[in-house]
Amino acid sequence: MPFRVIVVKCQVSQDKKYNEDKVGKNNRVISHGLMVTHYISARQHLQRLCFVLLFVLMSEAAPLLVFEYGGTGRSGKGSIVQHLANTHPGVVSDETGADYRALTRTLITDEVISPDMPGEVIAKEISSIDDNVLTEMVANRKALVETVGLASLYEPDVQGLVASVSPLINVRKAVKAGFAQRVRAVRDSEAEVLLVDGRTLAPIIEKIRGTRLVLRTFVSCYPAEAALREVERQGLEIGSPEGRTVWESSYGLVMARNEADATRTIDPVRPDADAIDYWADQVVLEQTIQDYMRTNGVTEKADALMQMFPNRHADMSDYPRTGAATFAVNSGRQLHFNTTPFRGYTECDPREAMLDAATVMFDETLEAIAAK
Repeated sequence: MPFRVIVVKCQVSQDKKYNEDKVGKNNRVISHGLMVTHYISARQHLQRLCFVLLFVLMSEAAPLLVFEYGGTGRSGKGSIVQHLANTHPGVVSDETGADYRALTRTLITDEVISPDMPGEVIAKEISSIDDNVLTEMVANRKALVETVGLASLYEPDVQGLVASVSPLINVRKAVKAGFAQRVRAVRDSEAEVLLVDGRTLAPIIEKIRGTRLVLRTFVSCYPAEAALREVERQGLEIGSPEGRTVWESSYGLVMARNEADATRTIDPVRPDADAIDYWADQVVLEQTIQDYMRTNGVTEKADALMQMFPNRHADMSDYPRTGAATFAVNSGRQLHFNTTPFRGYTECDPREAMLDAATVMFDETLEAIAAK
């Protein structure tokens, strides 16, 4: 099989961006612009640093690179996926969270189920539907949303029935099969990267030829933080009576849902036992310190620590990490990214800080893949 050689030239300049020489779209080669974040910007004093990444790829179409973002509710995984897809060319996203609601809406519209049906009747009616038909219903979720609107998936009739529909074995099987159809469609398109917002989807992706799962990230936040984000989403103040009511209700719901998700028999939602902790892993922390010292010209580790962690947080979470995704890619392990600590980032917008950190991990992954 013949080879093709791709040269990607990048450059760091005073505007703190990596400029790109875009390789032809059909080559499906990742050549992306990296935004240099606050803890890399010290490289400005180098004026202009040019480097060339030279790597050899097989002449057949390179595999679709897939990033999986699973995790708990209100953790920020959806925002991360949307941000990366919107800011990187050749990157598309998909998610399975709406699949169950879309299927429920379709079943209601087709008069298969109705709000007055008890759970056992719903299970019986759905079990009588051919698996291939259910799969097609799920696979056509985007077309359904274009027809009825996304808001339709959150109307009271769907809200009341989805809890009875989603746990059914044949429904979960259909959701996975429908998702696989959409992944294959992306693989056969011009997209270079697919970002997946969903839970325990890695086994499905790994079975699809022409794809390569490059990073699995479990995104989480503490229940108290998740409840606070819900208060903010509704435009309320936590100190107001309404805000306190929403927080207390959301906190209880999040706690119950996380417990149920983590302990269920089928597809439990929890990080891998050997997942790399973004904040606590000592290899990652040491890499972050070394990167800081190198880019800022600091020779003493103690000085670097004083500069990086002025707030003296016990978990040293007041400085984003570097090298976490590189470590995950090279070790083949999942990365556990707890987004709660960004709440303490008072000198910048916490959400933007979270997205910046996610962008660094995304870029590190692509660099690690290119280096292999």
